[in-house]
Amino acid sequence: MRTLKVKMVIALISVIVVPILVTAGVLMLLSLNIERIAGEIEATEQENTQEIEESLNELPSVNSREFDQRLDELSEAYDVALEVNHEGAVIYGEEAPDRQPDGLTFNYAPIVIEGETSEGEALQVELTFQSSELESSLMTYILISIGSGVLALLLTIGIWVWLLSKSVLRPLKSVYEASEEARKGNLDYPVRYEKKDEIGRFISSFNLMRQDIKDSFAKQQAYERARQELIASISHDLRTPLSSIQGYVEGLRDGVVTSEEQQKKYLTIIHKKTRQVDNLIEDLFDLTRLELKKLPIDPQPVESGPFTEDMLESLSPADHDSLKLVRGEVAPSVPLFIDPVRMQQVVTNLVDNAFTYGGTRVEVSTRLSDGHWKLDISDDGSGIDQELLEKIFTPFYRADHARSDGGTGLGLSIAKSIVEAHGGSLGVTSRKGEGSTFTVSLPIDK
Repeated sequence: MRTLKVKMVIALISVIVVPILVTAGVLMLLSLNIERIAGEIEATEQENTQEIEESLNELPSVNSREFDQRLDELSEAYDVALEVNHEGAVIYGEEAPDRQPDGLTFNYAPIVIEGETSEGEALQVELTFQSSELESSLMTYILISIGSGVLALLLTIGIWVWLLSKSVLRPLKSVYEASEEARKGNLDYPVRYEKKDEIGRFISSFNLMRQDIKDSFAKQQAYERARQELIASISHDLRTPLSSIQGYVEGLRDGVVTSEEQQKKYLTIIHKKTRQVDNLIEDLFDLTRLELKKLPIDPQPVESGPFTEDMLESLSPADHDSLKLVRGEVAPSVPLFIDPVRMQQVVTNLVDNAFTYGGTRVEVSTRLSDGHWKLDISDDGSGIDQELLEKIFTPFYRADHARSDGGTGLGLSIAKSIVEAHGGSLGVTSRKGEGSTFTVSLPIDK
């Protein structure tokens, strides 16, 4: 594909070369006609010369008054300039005494004729034909050639102006129209241009910029919706436990509860709701610090074997007698570069989440795969719908049936962010009615 620079160079060369070639071509074609005219003029002159030579013998004596008159008639009849010499002196012609030049003659080589008058007086006559047909034709053809060159120049300039206008000005007009639409808020206005020259690359960059702005606006709107949902969720999650705390405190204050056992029950519930609020605030704080990349993470070399043992020891579901935590297969120990406290927080969150939304049995196992240490947490719950698998890592997302379970909806989002901060990943697989498996994948420290 020709670039714009190449087109400009070709345009410049063609504007110079094309008119010259047209002028030379037309002049070459017309020169054939000039040769024909020159041949005809030469034949005519030869014929006229012969006739003039024959007419000289009929001239009167040089001293006769009829002499000049007859020569004037010959000059006019044959369109020729005559110069007559007699005894070494010019007696007729432009240089003759008492005679003015008679019109403009062209610089042909004069034809010399030796003759004599009817009285036998010797004469020498020079003929210079005055016919301007050849010169006028030559000038006409030169003007035609120059005119053809000028016409070719104008046509060439016009064609290149049209081509460059089509290649540059029209696309720029489209860019201007698209920018005006973008200024009005319409970002669905791409500029169509298929060529891959400088203008094409410019328009491609413009379209990419337009798409980036459109995506940025879409993200901004999504962030705004998420912010509104976040505020609504925080308001809901704070209002629920605070309303309960307020109710139980008012009951204690107003003396509604009189027995010591009932008072302890109320205080236990207030304590639980207070911890719920505290956990929500702590989770919000962690989430904010993660988004700002200010959550303190202190990675250090850790062996996966001892870390797994310590982690499993701390995961006993003491508050749930009916729940069962099962230790699965444990992979050979490998070096990891992690923050053990934060990773313990992740695993605890996942196990608690499995007991809360899963079933009565949770299995924890580890394995090695593709240069990664992987920890699987599987439950025997009802599973998660496939269309919800990606949403469960969204902050404050909870299934409708769990709106009042006391969770914050932030645990999985925080866990995923912490794992990704370690260069790993957190994923989930689930089938409806068969439970779910959350997998933490961390790179092995080389």
